[in-house]
Formats: sequence, C-alpha cells, structure tokens
Amino acid sequence: MDTRSAMRILFSTLAFLSMTLKAAEDQGQAARSLASQASAVVGGTSPAATLGIVTEANPGPWVATTGMPAGAAMESIPGTFLLQSFRQTLLTANLHSGAPVMRTDSATPGDYEQFTLWYAASAGPYFAIQSRDWKFLTAPNGGGLTANAIQDTSSQIVDDSLFRLSGQQSAGASIRPVALSTVRGYYVTAVGGGGKSSGETLHTDATMAKSWEQFTLYRCGTLGNLSEYEIVAGPDGDSGIGDFSVTNVRLAARDGGGQTQNAVVTDDSSIRDRVFTLVRQPWDGTYGIQTANGNYLTAVGLYGLHSDATGVQLWEKFTFPNMVSNSCQSVIRAYDGSYLRSDPVNHTVTLVGDVAKATKWRFIVYFLRQ
Repeated sequence: MDTRSAMRILFSTLAFLSMTLKAAEDQGQAARSLASQASAVVGGTSPAATLGIVTEANPGPWVATTGMPAGAAMESIPGTFLLQSFRQTLLTANLHSGAPVMRTDSATPGDYEQFTLWYAASAGPYFAIQSRDWKFLTAPNGGGLTANAIQDTSSQIVDDSLFRLSGQQSAGASIRPVALSTVRGYYVTAVGGGGKSSGETLHTDATMAKSWEQFTLYRCGTLGNLSEYEIVAGPDGDSGIGDFSVTNVRLAARDGGGQTQNAVVTDDSSIRDRVFTLVRQPWDGTYGIQTANGNYLTAVGLYGLHSDATGVQLWEKFTFPNMVSNSCQSVIRAYDGSYLRSDPVNHTVTLVGDVAKATKWRFIVYFLRQ
C-alpha cells in the first residue's frame, strides 16, 4: 500500500471516530433536553402531564369502547409492574382461587402480582391495568364501593377499567408513592393498608389519598427509556426473589451529580439526589444512568463511581443482566464486567468483580415516560 492510500484510510478512520463521538454527545444532549422538558407523567396536574411516548409498546387488540375518542387503541407499556401497599405487601390478582378477587398480602412477586399497564395518548391521564389472565381490572360504577370494589373480569377496556396514577408528595415520605383513582375521582384503598387475604381487601370510596390509598410502583422485566427511578437495594447476596419490603439503602448522586469523591452514596435524604433517569443507548441497548444535574455515572474501576460525565461513552454504560419479570430486581453491571455493591457500613457504593457479591437492585417508578 502506498503512502497516499494509507493516509486516506487513516483520515477516514479518524473521521468515523469523530462522527461516532459527536453522535454520542448529541444523544446525551437530546436526553438531557427531554429530561428537562418532560413533565411528571405518573400523575401530574393536568391531562398534558401524561405518558406520551410509548415507542417500545407492543400493539394489542384492545380498543377503548367508551370514555375516549371512538376507536382509540391503547398499547401496552413494555415490562410489568408491581403495586405495593402501605404495609409493603403486594397487590395480587387472586386468579382461580375464588373470593376475594384481589388480595393484598403477598410479600414476594410472582406471576399474579405482576400487571401490564396500557396507555393511549388520547386517553388523557388514564391507564388500564391488565392481570396475567389477560383481563382488565375494573372499578364497577366508576368507584364509590366498599364491596366487590375491584373486579378482574373485563376483556375490554371500558370507562370502569381506566385509572389515573397520581404521584403523591407525602410529608416525610422516603419514596414517592402513587395513588390510583377511578374515572369518577374516587381513590382505590388497600383496606388496613394491605396485608389481607380474605374479606373486602380493596375499596373505591375514598375521596382523599391518605396512607391506605398510596402504593409504591415497581417496574420489572424492562426499564424502557427516559423513565426516572429510585434504585433501591434488595436483600444483599440473596440469590432468590427475597422479601419485597422497602429498604433504606437507595442509590443517590451526592449533590445531584458532578462529583468525583464519594459521588454515589446510600444515605442521602434528598429525594432529588435519589432519582435517576435511565437513558437507553440505541446502538447496543446499554444504559446511561443520568443524575438530577444532567451528569452521568461513570465506573472508574478500583476508584468506584464518579458522577461528573457530561455524556455517555464506554465507562458510562451499564446493563441490568438479570432484570427478569419473576424477580423484579437485578444486579447492575458496568462496562468492564464489574458490579455495583452497596457498603452498608460506610453508606457508599463500590465495584466488585464477583456477581455473587453484587447487590440486587429494584426500580421504583418516579416518572414513567416509556
């Protein structure tokens, strides 16, 4: 090969690398722009503050028959969701087991604790909730009942199967719960705060969202793109599903990001510091973990984690390799094959090479965008 040909190949390679880096930076800028412009979508204060992006959704046959423009098709949001009551037990569709239709006493997730959320932009701020038997939850009469208040018998999405998910900012709350309200504005109540396997487990007559009307929403299976989460540690070293009670070990980017020393901790009381946007990378399906300030977490080998990156390159890429539906938790793996582990003594997060020593993490929905 002559010198001119070699130089031509070299310049072409450099140009390609430059374009790739520019694309990565542009994507980071776009993600930050979307994150700053998007409003609260789990709940919110107006019909405009709703989930308007469902690019991953699997189109289904379900068509709303009332309550929305004629023929408005709803699509499923990727992944499944858990609803955890005030007493930290899970909502269960009590299929094939007789009354009650819904239970609130499960401590661990299984098939019947997982629900699919359906959405259509034309539905305004409402979602439909589907159990694993392909039926939609309904609030007969649009709510206002204390007996047989939630049913699991509808094969279509109708008015009574539309629920609004409203983010609740409770004083002193360690997480941001959601409340479910019906089309008539009544709230769904887990009687006794949950923990019931018989009798009337759910009511739909509350006119205010107090503690028994508040639920924690977890996402399982897939985490979408540009949704915001609190990332909470599960039982450390537990190879099974583990009890799903809420722990106090939560990832937090100190001061909202931009740090290189003690950048990620687990004892930060600021909810703002504990909320992360997961930005999926289009080329390889990895994720950038974006902080409140718009920075990204970086895995720096033996030096742990930094939070000062302004875009996603190799060291800012993370995956959730065992985020499967039947456990609803996952380890977090960095680009080099190391894993995040919480240090309960020093309240910091380290990187370990042994997956058996990695912490399993759960993802509480803060804002749901995809």
